Amino acid sequence: MAPKSRPSQIRGGASQSTFGAIVSEIKNPENRPVIKSILLFGAAVAFFSSPLAEMINPGV
Repeated sequence: MAPKSRPSQIRGGASQSTFGAIVSEIKNPENRPVIKSILLFGAAVAFFSSPLAEMINPGV
């Protein structure tokens, strides 16, 4: 005879989604310098990849 199936239990407590965990880590004041440096690096790469970079270094 097959064993009786039991309904699965829902785990107690609300777990945070992956997106929620990422957002909470970004907003953490301890990580602020790292986030600022990553954003500054991204802005610098975007600027130097754009045609506006020709204004600083023409002829290269």
